[in-house]
Amino acid sequence: MKQNIKSININDSTLKNWLRAWSLEEPDDLDFNKVLKNKLKSRRNKVLKTSYEISSNYSQCKKTVEAANKLFGTFQRNRLKVIHIDRKILLITSAILLKKRGLIQCINKAIHTPEKIEDKNIAKLMIGFNVFFSAEDSKVLTEALSTDLPYTKGEDILGMLYSSFKTEGKKSEQGFYLTPKKVRELVVKRTFRNLSNQTVLDPCCGTGAFLLEAYQYNQFESSDIEKLAGIELDSIAALLCKINLLLIQGKGYKMPNIIQADFLDTNLSKRFGVVIGNPPWGGKVSSQIKADSFKLFLEKGISLLKPGGTIGFLLPYSYLIVSKHKESRKRLINCHTIQSITHFKNAFEKVMSEAVLLIISKRYPQYFHRVSIYQENNKETYLQNRFMDNDSAVNILTTPPNHNIRHKLKQNCIYLKENVDYGMGIVTGDNQRFLSKDKLEGEPIITGKEVFKYQLKDPSFFINFSLKNCFQQVAPEQLYRQAKLVYRFINKNLVFALDRHGVLTLNSVNFLIPDIKGYDIRFILAVLNSKAAQMYFQQSYCSIKVLKSQIQSIPIPRCNLSEQKPIIEMVDSINYKGDKTNSLYFEVEKLIHNLYGLNKWEKEIIDKQIDVKYLSS
Repeated sequence: MKQNIKSININDSTLKNWLRAWSLEEPDDLDFNKVLKNKLKSRRNKVLKTSYEISSNYSQCKKTVEAANKLFGTFQRNRLKVIHIDRKILLITSAILLKKRGLIQCINKAIHTPEKIEDKNIAKLMIGFNVFFSAEDSKVLTEALSTDLPYTKGEDILGMLYSSFKTEGKKSEQGFYLTPKKVRELVVKRTFRNLSNQTVLDPCCGTGAFLLEAYQYNQFESSDIEKLAGIELDSIAALLCKINLLLIQGKGYKMPNIIQADFLDTNLSKRFGVVIGNPPWGGKVSSQIKADSFKLFLEKGISLLKPGGTIGFLLPYSYLIVSKHKESRKRLINCHTIQSITHFKNAFEKVMSEAVLLIISKRYPQYFHRVSIYQENNKETYLQNRFMDNDSAVNILTTPPNHNIRHKLKQNCIYLKENVDYGMGIVTGDNQRFLSKDKLEGEPIITGKEVFKYQLKDPSFFINFSLKNCFQQVAPEQLYRQAKLVYRFINKNLVFALDRHGVLTLNSVNFLIPDIKGYDIRFILAVLNSKAAQMYFQQSYCSIKVLKSQIQSIPIPRCNLSEQKPIIEMVDSINYKGDKTNSLYFEVEKLIHNLYGLNKWEKEIIDKQIDVKYLSS
């Protein structure tokens, strides 16, 4: 069973949830294929993808891309026929390039009898491919040797090929994605700004792309190669990195300092002026550490800097905004100087996640230090100490006026932390099985599509709640049956409505039950639906989910019941009297703005920036 679970890349919890939905009691009795047949088809499991693709944007040299595509075609046509075809093509390619750079005399010797190469350093590298060509490989050999393969200084055709020989699933599992040429150039340019003659470490150097860029940007020569160092866990990638650094030097080369090892388990005594690279974002670090390896690389990378040294790392944008990275961000902001943050919406091919380039100096930030923020073609500078005010996220999208408004909203308020019950919607584990559009088969259940600001549409689905023991997750029934504020869970907007009828909610709708002395539930509803609350939410979290902790942080203005009364009456009109929702909503907005103590200028900023969505059904 454990082996089967591992083979499809799901964890024990996921399997248990699937079993519960199938009402199976004994996992050992599971007909494995039966349960997983439909689940895996519908599940977005990148690790299982077996397709191969070449990253054409890795290079901007047309001839390099053409040659790589031809060699990739050779791989595709023969990969099921020739053993170790990936390493064989890489060996042939390396031999051709080494010959072009005058580092070997005979390609055939490098391919068939590498131990006879006079240069023992290169002989060792060629032997490192650990392949033997048989008579059956003649077609592959002929195709590869006939490729018009140019050498362009600083290009990494070896890395482009090596990546293309991995399946998409393997890349995802290892966190192995090539950084496009334009992005690499920008990383090096911004990292080395105002720096020269620095020692450089890439702790996840792959085939050496960033080290090649650093070599060229700093106009290094062979005598400078000792300033570059790299660490790479993958033995073939480390081998290709060494070859690349020999190629860029040409004749008179010096052997580069590239270590094949796990960076996180490596003890280095040397400290560097610059650490640079694109660490694995989600690759398995070890059997115990399965994700967020980038954070460990970042923290160890900073520790290997000399005082005043600089690190330039490409990281997922989530590092800035996800709560589990809060402590790491806090250490970064309080103890180091952030030189710049560059936001990339589409940094990598076939990767939907947004990225950021962080440039950080290992020195305490001065009080008036300003961080350069780059977004597309725009540049802003913000005080670094501004990020200390919000430990929920480093929001690079907020402006100084917005930051000041966020601060003002917190001045005289209460929070929804005490005397408030929170509940999650039902997770069935199999909506197709448990939900029905037939009213006769159960009771109504609210989904996210039926929740609008203040109002609920009639439910479209029904559920048999007596089957609750089969569901993956269900809150205590008494919570569902009370008057409660329900809200869309997956949304960038705060969308709350009042349910007085004790209706069940699906997992796209969570809820809260406030019981705060002196505060009416309808007033709290109005505040949570307000533009001011939306402004606070956007400036604080950059989130597409509305979490319990986020709701608990939204400031509710202090006021008495007489101040709440006109707002409550308008909420009742929206809910019960069928009055026009839009006009009443904006009347409520004016009153809430006043309770927050906002001035005319601040109100105008909020009104201009916050669009009203999901207002009526």
